[in-house]
Amino acid sequence: MTVRPEGAGGGRRDHHYHCTVTLESACAGWGSGGANLMIKAVPRTQVRNKLYWIVLGGFAFWLPAILVSAVCAIFHEESILWLNVAPLLGLIALGLVVWIRDRKPPKWGWVLAGVYILGPAAILAAALLSGGHPPDSPVAYLIFILLCLFPPMTLYLSLMNVTFFSVLAATVAALFLILVAQIRTGAG
Repeated sequence: MTVRPEGAGGGRRDHHYHCTVTLESACAGWGSGGANLMIKAVPRTQVRNKLYWIVLGGFAFWLPAILVSAVCAIFHEESILWLNVAPLLGLIALGLVVWIRDRKPPKWGWVLAGVYILGPAAILAAALLSGGHPPDSPVAYLIFILLCLFPPMTLYLSLMNVTFFSVLAATVAALFLILVAQIRTGAG
Protein backbone atom coordinates (compact mmCIF):
# COMPACT_ATOMS: atom_id res chain seq x y z
CA MET A 1 0.00 0.00 0.00
CA THR A 2 1.37 3.43 -0.86
CA VAL A 3 0.24 6.38 1.23
CA ARG A 4 1.05 10.03 0.67
CA PRO A 5 1.57 11.80 4.01
CA GLU A 6 -0.46 14.91 4.76
CA GLY A 7 1.09 18.08 3.42
CA ALA A 8 3.37 16.21 1.04
CA GLY A 9 4.24 18.27 -1.97
CA GLY A 10 4.49 17.03 -5.53
CA GLY A 11 8.27 16.48 -5.31
CA ARG A 12 8.29 14.26 -2.20
CA ARG A 13 8.53 10.50 -2.35
CA ASP A 14 5.67 8.25 -1.38
CA HIS A 15 6.05 6.43 1.93
CA HIS A 16 5.29 2.73 2.18
CA TYR A 17 3.21 1.54 5.07
CA HIS A 18 2.10 -1.83 6.36
CA CYS A 19 -1.53 -1.79 7.47
CA THR A 20 -2.69 -3.64 10.53
CA VAL A 21 -6.32 -4.20 11.33
CA THR A 22 -7.48 -4.48 14.93
CA LEU A 23 -10.89 -5.05 16.39
CA GLU A 24 -11.58 -2.96 19.48
CA SER A 25 -14.50 -3.69 21.75
CA ALA A 26 -15.13 -1.37 24.64
CA CYS A 27 -17.60 -2.06 27.42
CA ALA A 28 -19.91 0.56 25.95
CA GLY A 29 -19.54 -1.02 22.50
CA TRP A 30 -20.70 -4.39 23.79
CA GLY A 31 -23.90 -2.86 25.18
CA SER A 32 -24.77 -1.23 21.88
CA GLY A 33 -23.98 -4.42 20.01
CA GLY A 34 -21.08 -2.93 18.09
CA ALA A 35 -17.34 -3.14 17.94
CA ASN A 36 -15.00 -0.58 16.43
CA LEU A 37 -12.85 -1.67 13.50
CA MET A 38 -9.62 0.28 13.47
CA ILE A 39 -7.12 0.34 10.62
CA LYS A 40 -3.72 1.67 11.58
CA ALA A 41 -0.89 2.35 9.13
CA VAL A 42 2.53 1.32 10.41
CA PRO A 43 5.64 2.42 8.50
CA ARG A 44 7.26 -0.54 6.75
CA THR A 45 10.61 0.20 8.40
CA GLN A 46 9.04 -0.43 11.82
CA VAL A 47 7.75 -3.80 10.65
CA ARG A 48 11.19 -4.69 9.26
CA ASN A 49 12.82 -3.60 12.54
CA LYS A 50 10.52 -5.88 14.55
CA LEU A 51 11.10 -8.82 12.20
CA TYR A 52 14.84 -8.17 12.42
CA TRP A 53 14.81 -8.49 16.22
CA ILE A 54 12.52 -11.55 16.11
CA VAL A 55 14.84 -13.39 13.72
CA LEU A 56 18.01 -12.23 15.45
CA GLY A 57 16.69 -13.19 18.89
CA GLY A 58 15.45 -16.57 17.72
CA PHE A 59 18.72 -17.45 16.01
CA ALA A 60 20.86 -16.13 18.89
CA PHE A 61 18.99 -18.36 21.31
CA TRP A 62 18.27 -21.50 19.31
CA LEU A 63 21.34 -21.85 17.05
CA PRO A 64 23.66 -22.68 19.99
CA ALA A 65 21.11 -25.24 21.25
CA ILE A 66 20.95 -26.87 17.82
CA LEU A 67 24.75 -26.98 17.60
CA VAL A 68 25.06 -28.50 21.09
CA SER A 69 22.44 -31.14 20.19
CA ALA A 70 24.34 -32.03 17.04
CA VAL A 71 27.69 -32.24 18.86
CA CYS A 72 26.14 -34.34 21.62
CA ALA A 73 24.74 -36.70 18.99
CA ILE A 74 28.15 -37.08 17.35
CA PHE A 75 29.84 -37.98 20.65
CA HIS A 76 26.84 -39.99 21.92
CA GLU A 77 26.66 -37.94 25.12
CA GLU A 78 23.86 -35.68 26.21
CA SER A 79 24.73 -32.66 28.29
CA ILE A 80 21.68 -31.10 29.91
CA LEU A 81 23.88 -28.36 31.34
CA TRP A 82 25.23 -27.27 27.93
CA LEU A 83 21.80 -27.56 26.30
CA ASN A 84 20.60 -24.93 28.79
CA VAL A 85 23.72 -22.76 29.04
CA ALA A 86 24.50 -22.40 25.32
CA PRO A 87 21.23 -20.61 24.38
CA LEU A 88 21.64 -18.17 27.27
CA LEU A 89 25.21 -17.48 26.17
CA GLY A 90 23.84 -16.74 22.70
CA LEU A 91 21.48 -14.13 24.12
CA ILE A 92 24.23 -12.63 26.27
CA ALA A 93 26.48 -12.41 23.19
CA LEU A 94 23.65 -10.73 21.25
CA GLY A 95 23.15 -8.20 24.03
CA LEU A 96 26.88 -7.43 24.25
CA VAL A 97 27.34 -7.06 20.49
CA VAL A 98 24.35 -4.76 20.17
CA TRP A 99 25.44 -2.71 23.19
CA ILE A 100 28.98 -2.31 21.84
CA ARG A 101 27.72 -1.45 18.35
CA ASP A 102 24.78 0.82 19.14
CA ARG A 103 25.32 1.85 22.78
CA LYS A 104 21.75 0.80 23.54
CA PRO A 105 20.19 -2.53 24.45
CA PRO A 106 18.39 -4.80 22.01
CA LYS A 107 14.61 -4.74 21.77
CA TRP A 108 14.25 -7.48 24.36
CA GLY A 109 10.51 -7.90 23.85
CA TRP A 110 10.99 -8.73 20.18
CA VAL A 111 14.03 -10.88 20.97
CA LEU A 112 11.85 -12.89 23.38
CA ALA A 113 9.17 -13.14 20.69
CA GLY A 114 11.82 -14.65 18.42
CA VAL A 115 12.67 -17.24 21.06
CA TYR A 116 9.04 -18.34 21.23
CA ILE A 117 8.20 -18.01 17.52
CA LEU A 118 11.24 -19.86 16.23
CA GLY A 119 11.31 -22.26 19.19
CA PRO A 120 9.23 -25.16 17.87
CA ALA A 121 11.04 -25.28 14.54
CA ALA A 122 14.44 -25.05 16.25
CA ILE A 123 13.63 -27.75 18.80
CA LEU A 124 12.35 -30.08 16.11
CA ALA A 125 15.43 -29.35 13.98
CA ALA A 126 17.66 -30.16 16.96
CA ALA A 127 15.77 -33.42 17.43
CA LEU A 128 16.33 -34.34 13.78
CA LEU A 129 20.05 -33.50 14.00
CA SER A 130 20.47 -35.55 17.15
CA GLY A 131 19.09 -38.73 15.60
CA GLY A 132 15.34 -38.26 15.45
CA HIS A 133 13.42 -39.43 12.42
CA PRO A 134 11.70 -37.00 10.05
CA PRO A 135 7.96 -37.27 9.45
CA ASP A 136 7.11 -40.14 7.13
CA SER A 137 3.77 -39.02 5.67
CA PRO A 138 2.20 -35.84 4.28
CA VAL A 139 -0.13 -35.66 7.30
CA ALA A 140 2.85 -35.87 9.66
CA TYR A 141 4.57 -33.07 7.72
CA LEU A 142 1.42 -30.95 8.03
CA ILE A 143 1.32 -31.53 11.78
CA PHE A 144 5.05 -30.71 11.93
CA ILE A 145 4.45 -27.36 10.18
CA LEU A 146 1.40 -26.52 12.30
CA LEU A 147 3.37 -27.20 15.49
CA CYS A 148 6.05 -24.83 14.27
CA LEU A 149 3.46 -22.07 13.81
CA PHE A 150 2.17 -22.27 17.39
CA PRO A 151 4.63 -20.38 19.67
CA PRO A 152 3.33 -21.76 23.02
CA MET A 153 4.50 -25.15 21.80
CA THR A 154 7.96 -23.85 22.62
CA LEU A 155 7.38 -24.45 26.34
CA TYR A 156 5.97 -27.93 25.79
CA LEU A 157 8.69 -29.01 23.37
CA SER A 158 11.40 -27.48 25.57
CA LEU A 159 10.29 -29.83 28.35
CA MET A 160 10.99 -32.78 26.03
CA ASN A 161 14.21 -31.23 24.78
CA VAL A 162 15.38 -30.41 28.36
CA THR A 163 15.91 -26.76 27.40
CA PHE A 164 12.96 -25.66 29.54
CA PHE A 165 15.21 -24.04 32.13
CA SER A 166 16.95 -21.86 29.54
CA VAL A 167 13.61 -20.84 27.97
CA LEU A 168 12.26 -19.96 31.42
CA ALA A 169 15.44 -18.07 32.37
CA ALA A 170 15.40 -16.15 29.07
CA THR A 171 11.75 -15.25 29.59
CA VAL A 172 12.30 -13.96 33.12
CA ALA A 173 15.49 -12.11 32.16
CA ALA A 174 13.92 -10.47 29.09
CA LEU A 175 10.86 -9.37 31.05
CA PHE A 176 13.15 -7.92 33.73
CA LEU A 177 15.22 -6.06 31.12
CA ILE A 178 12.04 -4.71 29.50
CA LEU A 179 10.89 -3.45 32.91
CA VAL A 180 14.27 -1.83 33.58
CA ALA A 181 14.18 -0.11 30.17
CA GLN A 182 10.67 1.21 30.84
CA ILE A 183 11.70 2.53 34.25
CA ARG A 184 14.74 4.26 32.75
CA THR A 185 12.76 5.91 29.95
CA GLY A 186 10.02 6.93 32.39
CA ALA A 187 12.56 8.42 34.84
CA GLY A 188 14.72 10.07 32.16
